[in-house]
Amino acid sequence: MSRRYKFTRDAVSAFILLAIFFSCDIVSFEKLGTEISIAETSDYYNSENIEITFSSQMQSQTVERIVALKKGGSRIEAEFIWENEKCLVKPIGGFIPGCAYDFSLSGQAQCADGREYDIAISRKFIFGEKEKIFVLEEFLSPNESGGALELRFNKEIDVASFEMEFKISPYIQTDKEFHSDKKSVRIIPKDKWQINTFYTWTLENIFSADGYKIHKTYSENFMAESAHIRPQLLCVCPAILDENLEAEKATFLEEQDLSALHGKQPFGMIFSKPMDFDSVENALYFEPNIGGVLLKADERKFIYVPYENYKIGQEYLFSVNKSAKDIFGLEMQSQRNFYFSSDNEFLKVIYVGTDSQRLEDGITEISIPDDGTLFLKIKFSSDISPKCYSSIESAIKLSVLFPNSANPAKLNSIRPNGDSVTLSWNNLSKEGIYELKILGGKNYLASDFDEYLEEEKCFYIKTK
Repeated sequence: MSRRYKFTRDAVSAFILLAIFFSCDIVSFEKLGTEISIAETSDYYNSENIEITFSSQMQSQTVERIVALKKGGSRIEAEFIWENEKCLVKPIGGFIPGCAYDFSLSGQAQCADGREYDIAISRKFIFGEKEKIFVLEEFLSPNESGGALELRFNKEIDVASFEMEFKISPYIQTDKEFHSDKKSVRIIPKDKWQINTFYTWTLENIFSADGYKIHKTYSENFMAESAHIRPQLLCVCPAILDENLEAEKATFLEEQDLSALHGKQPFGMIFSKPMDFDSVENALYFEPNIGGVLLKADERKFIYVPYENYKIGQEYLFSVNKSAKDIFGLEMQSQRNFYFSSDNEFLKVIYVGTDSQRLEDGITEISIPDDGTLFLKIKFSSDISPKCYSSIESAIKLSVLFPNSANPAKLNSIRPNGDSVTLSWNNLSKEGIYELKILGGKNYLASDFDEYLEEEKCFYIKTK
């Protein structure tokens, strides 16, 4: 009697999976082995190439695209040499002894058989032998105005690279004296170090005589000699700037005081010592306020540029607080105050009349043609700003004064030209008295410096 077997649904599923597994290639769960010739704990490396060894053959382009090699923080080009599972990497042109490098292998790479692996390896190192690294061991700052700055190294210096790469700011002419062993150098000013001046020397990209680059950038400050003299404000005066506001090209009108300021002319400040810009800017005070911007012409000279014209007849207070400091942090001895009114004046009417006749006080008789045409020219003390041309019609009025039956004047044309305006009317009656009114105030006629008529002006014309 034959036996019958009954399979559960789970057993059937397991059987199918086993059949698929044994009928296909074996699935590998092997991890990719990756070794780098740079030890993770080493700060120095001295082989011609960085050697990467994989446990399987790799598709080279997938590895090369995830390699990054940097020198001093900047990425550099690398060349690759493949030997089966091994890849050799080095900078084009080779490593430079003493330079700091970053190497990383980070991203997804593929084996020759198509398997993909994520790799994340990085190393930082200085190239060369630790015992040969080139460093600055000591520096001695000058302690007097004619003294020498001395730098001492652990190895013989490549003199040519030192001459080219040693920098000092602010610039000063110096002589360099190298010791007989070439391991130290004295930097001596041709004249003298400036009193109360901070100098900054910088040393980078120099090499030792055996080709090692100095392993980092060195930079230090020193002051050879100091004198505790407080800064003074020597002069406050009008200044001239070009339209590009190039402060370094400004002209300081030192023979003038602030009362000569016109329009929105800038003014300058001259100090006895190099000043800290921010402290000067914060020390300025105006009453009433004058909005503007502070510019630096040089270490001792500054220029304040107002945004708007000075107000006519306004007395201003300009103060520089004692908190203004020189570049060494010394404050001024005391606050300086300056009172001034600008040179801006009210606009004036210089002339009103025809080509042959001037209007005088009282009533001026003028002959007009039968068509009732009248031409008048009005000349002002300054050019009328083009932005006020649209206000001329409302600012200059010719109206009937007597008798009421006289014809009203009709404005025919307006021709502004610099400091004058020529107007023509027609329809005037003969034997009539007309009033010419030129309105004053800020809303009518003004110069480019906001100079306007303080009060309205009236003239009277009897036509005949």
